[in-house]
Amino acid sequence: MNMTKPIRLRGKGAHRPSPYLREWWSRIQPPLVYGVVVDLACGNGRNARYAQEAGCVVMAFDKTPDLSIQPHPIAWRAGEVLPLPPRCAQLILCQYLLMLLADSEIAATLHEIHRVLAPGGHVLIEIEPTVLTARPMSLDRVCGYLQGLVGADVKHGYQVVHFTKERCILKKLG
Repeated sequence: MNMTKPIRLRGKGAHRPSPYLREWWSRIQPPLVYGVVVDLACGNGRNARYAQEAGCVVMAFDKTPDLSIQPHPIAWRAGEVLPLPPRCAQLILCQYLLMLLADSEIAATLHEIHRVLAPGGHVLIEIEPTVLTARPMSLDRVCGYLQGLVGADVKHGYQVVHFTKERCILKKLG
């Protein structure tokens, strides 16, 4: 995948990355410069472009990749194995994805996030708890899944950097 071409965006609000990402970027940005950012369910690529313009290598994934975005997002469905090596990403963006998934897909997706995220890396998760879904979604449930992955081994656990009802940033330890 050629990652030197700029990402082109289209659609309403296409050039505005998530306000949460913009707010926290400067706090987690220094270790990210020229690092790898993974954007899961990238949609129109607005957050991927923001990271790319900051100098990061971006790997964008979506179940229905918009081929007008350059570089093209990679086709990926939640719950599938990401075509990335272990511990390669410094930041994983998981915005408005988990709330739409079945429990088995949530568990598999979080397992992949845990596998791909490098120690010291961050995962930024946003959900919309008011969206009508099969089951109510909460970040407490997400953290429960992650705790199940790492068990009682705090060395390989996660530090909560920021946590609200709808958004969180977690830092991988170990």
